[in-house]
Parts: sequence; structure tokens; C-alpha cells
Amino acid sequence: MKKFAILLTILSLIACIGCVFCACDEDVAPETETVTITVYEVGTGEPHKSLEITQEKGKTYCLAQYVDAMDRGMDGTLQRFGFFLDEECTQKFDEENAVMQDVQFYVISATYCSKVIHFIFDNHTYCYLYSDGFSEEDKTLTIDSFVKSAYGKEIDSSKLCFFADEELSQQIDIVGKTFSTLDVEISGTFLYTTKNIYVKLID
Repeated sequence: MKKFAILLTILSLIACIGCVFCACDEDVAPETETVTITVYEVGTGEPHKSLEITQEKGKTYCLAQYVDAMDRGMDGTLQRFGFFLDEECTQKFDEENAVMQDVQFYVISATYCSKVIHFIFDNHTYCYLYSDGFSEEDKTLTIDSFVKSAYGKEIDSSKLCFFADEELSQQIDIVGKTFSTLDVEISGTFLYTTKNIYVKLID
């Protein structure tokens, strides 16, 4: 009888220890998956790495967060454009998309004498840096100047129309035009010159 009581006690202890381990396992939170975001500043020389962060996988990361992290942003002498997925800064990243894997972003800045086109679409301004103030290239515009380099989202480019005025009464063609040959009034700041182009999606 004593042997049976001892055996029962031992089994009870083993059961209690097992419950403790199970409870501990339940308290251990699953490891959070992370991604690494590396940002490069693009200028007249080679792109240089300006920031590298790690964040939770599946979250978004936007230009405003980068500017805050760099603690300078737009101070009257600098305005950044981004994020882009290529060094040439032609493939705009859609900041509404969650970052699901390690990624490299590129940022380009406007400087004195830069030329910027503001594409105004759905009450939002999408900036296209035509010239950074150092390049003398007089490049021509394409539909992708808006779709890929400024807008960065999926859209039916065959239904896009461009206008020189906010009332959408003066339709213009941007394809093959340069900054100087665009039939749009010049505006801007002491920092750079801009032209506003209004965009509408035709059904």
C-alpha cells in the first residue's frame, strides 16, 4: 500500500511539472519577423547610404518617416523626392504597400536651379524631378514620367489626359515635350522652378 501511495505521489509530481512547462510554453510569444530597409541618397556622385533600419515585416514605411529619422527634411534649401526602387529614380515605390522583404530605397533631392513638374491628380500632387540642377540633359517626357516616376501605382495609362489648367479646359500633350516646350505657365520658389500639370482619368 505504501509503494502504491509513493508511486501515486511521484506521478502527481510529474503531472504538475508537465503543467508548469506547458504554461511556460504558452507564455512565450512567437518571434516577430523583421525586414531591413536601406535608404540611399542620390546626388551628383555615387548614391550613398544614409539610413538602415529594421522594422516589423508587413508594416509600411514612407518618405515622411525617413525625413523625421534624418531630422532635417525640408528646410528651405532641400526637398526630397522618393521613394524609388532604382538608382535612376524612375520607378516610384507606392508607399501604401507594406514592406514584406528587405528592400533598398533611393531618394533624390531638389537643389537650386532644379526643375520640377507637379502632376496634380485626384486632389493630390505627385512630384516629378525633371532636372536636379546639375544635369544639362534636356530630356523628353513620356506617359511613364507620370505613371512610373511620379505616381507609382497601377493605373490604365491609355485613359489619362493632361491639362494646363485646374478647370481641365486646356488639354495638352506631354509626350515628347521637354520642360521648356511644355505649354504650361512657370511657377516655383526661390529654390527651384515648377510647372503644374493637371491629370484626369477618362472613362
